[in-house]
Amino acid sequence: MTSTRLAVPVPAIPPEPPVITLLDSALRPDKTTDPSGQPLDAITPEQMAALPPDLRAELEARKGDYWLKGITYAPENHWPVELRDACDGSSIDLPPIPAPRGLTLTEEAGGTVKAEELEYQVTGKNANGETTALAAVKITPSKEGSVKLTWEKDNETAQYKIYGRAKGSLKLIKTVGPFDDDEAAEWVDNGSLAPGSPKPPSSNTTGGGGSYTNLPNVIAIPYGMVAEDYCNTFSFDARDFKGRAERLLENGKYQATEKEFWTGTLAQAKGLPNNYLAKEGTATNLTPGTVPSIERGLEIMQAALSECGFGGRGMIHVQRQAAPNLLRTRRVGNLLLDMFDNIVVPGVGYTGTGPGGVEPKPGCSFIYATDMVAARVEDECQVFTETFAEATDWSQGGEPNTIRMRAQKFAIAYFDAACCFCTEVELQK
Repeated sequence: MTSTRLAVPVPAIPPEPPVITLLDSALRPDKTTDPSGQPLDAITPEQMAALPPDLRAELEARKGDYWLKGITYAPENHWPVELRDACDGSSIDLPPIPAPRGLTLTEEAGGTVKAEELEYQVTGKNANGETTALAAVKITPSKEGSVKLTWEKDNETAQYKIYGRAKGSLKLIKTVGPFDDDEAAEWVDNGSLAPGSPKPPSSNTTGGGGSYTNLPNVIAIPYGMVAEDYCNTFSFDARDFKGRAERLLENGKYQATEKEFWTGTLAQAKGLPNNYLAKEGTATNLTPGTVPSIERGLEIMQAALSECGFGGRGMIHVQRQAAPNLLRTRRVGNLLLDMFDNIVVPGVGYTGTGPGGVEPKPGCSFIYATDMVAARVEDECQVFTETFAEATDWSQGGEPNTIRMRAQKFAIAYFDAACCFCTEVELQK
């Protein structure tokens, strides 16, 4: 016998979002202190008061949301601090100087340099090291005498090393300089000095220990996250379409953001400048010859962060399946921290792929270490449409008597990438 009782609509069991997430672990910039320089800030109080009430309310509500158009900033430098003796300028931390250019040779009278085919090279020298040399310049004097060398001076503090003289066997003859402002960079080889050793170096070592090229500007374009709830019109009175779409968006934004932050799928499809973990050339792959255990992989990532720049706090990104193996972590509120207070993010949207999207070996996963990540998420979601009449398909779209409500928010997660490393690890068997 079939029951004729009708089911009574009751509230659904509300789903809950993940607890430890990238969005909750990331830095959340304070909108009130964001530099803007956008038109809203240029509107005077008098002009604002003259606007229609609905437009004025909308502008005020969206103040601080200019980042939705996209963001850009110059990352702060992550250089290590250099220690020097206060009275010693021998370890000058400077960009490398170039190999001396414009070397010319001129025959002069007097001296004992033989009248045969000769070759010379010149390198630059500072307190840190020596440059390489450009191609050797040749001369064949008409008679025994001297050879005058002239070249372009790089700066007033550099010294120069002269290499020559026999063809195919260029050895150090003399170190000269530095030359003052009113002095030309030149030297005369009269044959009185015998070439010794060594020969010119193969690499330029004149650069100091620091990095002297600023990090590239970060440019990031926010992406829209959309969640939908739909059903037929016969049950619309028992269904909270708008609320369900909003709750689905709130719960699903973590996974969506984490997946894009790892894979950059949308950034690749739309040609966006956004950076992401698996972007080719972003992370340095530190996987050793044999794929290490997850415990060893964590040690490798911790060491990489400690050795990058000044060794500041960073974040370590892992799949959920890797997180239980990280025994040396602890829970602090909604953060998972390692023993050095690096933030471990076990993202529900993380895929475990390596640089360029390469798949890990069976039973393995890639983990990443980065500098701190910042995230921006729109405060209020937009629901479209607001009324059932607008949301209902009356068959024009091929779905008669169907109601669709969509909720949307914009978000972006971004980082400097001054420190970005990865390693493939073997998960516990």
